[in-house]
Amino acid sequence: MASPMTSRRKRKYSSESDISGSNKRKDAKTEDDDVDGLIYPEFFEKSPKQDPSNQQSSYFDLVPNGSTPDQEEPNTSNQLSPTTMLRVLKIICNHMKNDEFMAARKFVPFSSYDTVGLPDGVTNDQVKSEMRRYLKEAVSVGNMTMSGAVNIVQGYLSEGHSIFLHPDFPRKPPNSYTQFVRILVDRNILGPTLNSRALAGNYWKDEKYATVRKEAEETVSRMQHEYLENLKKFLVEHEDLENHHAEYAKKLLQNVKRLISRNRSERSENASKTKGSNHNKAGSSSGQKKEMRTAFDFFKMSRHDKYKDLDPEKREKKLRKKFEKLSDAEKSLFDSLVSGQSDL
Repeated sequence: MASPMTSRRKRKYSSESDISGSNKRKDAKTEDDDVDGLIYPEFFEKSPKQDPSNQQSSYFDLVPNGSTPDQEEPNTSNQLSPTTMLRVLKIICNHMKNDEFMAARKFVPFSSYDTVGLPDGVTNDQVKSEMRRYLKEAVSVGNMTMSGAVNIVQGYLSEGHSIFLHPDFPRKPPNSYTQFVRILVDRNILGPTLNSRALAGNYWKDEKYATVRKEAEETVSRMQHEYLENLKKFLVEHEDLENHHAEYAKKLLQNVKRLISRNRSERSENASKTKGSNHNKAGSSSGQKKEMRTAFDFFKMSRHDKYKDLDPEKREKKLRKKFEKLSDAEKSLFDSLVSGQSDL
């Protein structure tokens, strides 16, 4: 029979093992951060080896794969075996050798796996789902080899946009709509919940909040100018950048310049509209003279059902890009509508 001292010592070691195992599970969750929006399994480290004579069976030894008794078994009817998945990946790799556009596409939004010629019985939805399932396991820190980790990080760093991880790289400012929402939240006009923020779209259009909208636009305009100067400063102070990182930063700088120029012209255009509207009201008691629309205004009217899911500012910018890409013949149609206003 074990002495009380031995019993207490066993309980002490048992508790320390529990704590150690708990910390390992906690560390597994916090250290295995998301990569490109993928969430990895919470428990991917094996529990430390323990003497079964001194330690009761772990809860996670009794329940497979770190699941809990309350969780339902996953539906495996649409899952692909590793053998089938390897066949699919081989087909995709061969296809990408002749299709550089597909190889450069972002993984998450890609959904056209059926274009590569999948094996019989394998569907596009299956591959889309299984690519995510296998990828989560493949890039899990607990399953990663050194060579695999180095290859993945090296591949990411070969992309220009990885310059954003540079500790000195300037932080991109928000757009006007995001800044508008922030102001409303700071002033307790909107709550921090998603439900209350859904009202922000209506507030953005409401003339009652025109002053707040103007404040947001002016704040963002100032932040964009600061961002532009910080980008220039970054390029000057970091001459040791890789070529693809430097080119990406320079291209971003040019895009910011164009954005500032476009926003300035839009503000000037809106100001002239407001001034013209006020002049018409003052000069005509009947107020029958209509506000003059631009070619872009008529273009927006023709695309009234496009990009409704975007916030107003992003939708405006997307439509502006579409308008600028129109051919001269297409633009002339909207220009004729502008000139036709004088006859109304």
